[in-house]
Amino acid sequence: PAEYLYPMIAQWPTNSATGEVTLGRREGDTSVALNEFRYDKTTPLRLRFPMSARDMPMTKALSGETGVVFAKDYRGKTVLASLGMIPGSDWGIVVKMDWEEILADSGRASALILLFTLAMLLAAAVTAYLLFRLQASAYSRSLLEIESEKEKYRINLETLTDRANDMILLSDPEKRSLLMVNRKACEAY
Repeated sequence: PAEYLYPMIAQWPTNSATGEVTLGRREGDTSVALNEFRYDKTTPLRLRFPMSARDMPMTKALSGETGVVFAKDYRGKTVLASLGMIPGSDWGIVVKMDWEEILADSGRASALILLFTLAMLLAAAVTAYLLFRLQASAYSRSLLEIESEKEKYRINLETLTDRANDMILLSDPEKRSLLMVNRKACEAY
């Protein structure tokens, strides 16, 4: 095991400063470390913990607990550990990483997510502003076109009414007033 199994276990599958995989077995009322630890190379078969130390990851695993738990490791550090038993053996396995390292990584990830979210919000705001400006510009152009058409019709109407040989009077019956009178009507009256 010292030549093949333990070195293979010591190769943590991710880039981690504190992560390690440990194997252990129960001997009476104690748990025995089977491989060396990252921070203690003299541990194989020497490091023992009483099974009554219920906050240790290996004693939890050897007591039948499985899953992911918070615990204190052999250094007294709080760790996030995945516990289990190796099928077909009385060996327990613990994969753990210091909680401080996890929080440090999550802090960087949170900062990146926050920056990305802010960038997306800014991009959405800029896009909304540009769409608003385009819409406002199109609305202004349509109002100008309407006013231009209206002015063209007014000029055409004035030209037609002023050159007409008949009198033209346009009145508003509600206000009892004249809205428009052509030149022929002015000359006649």
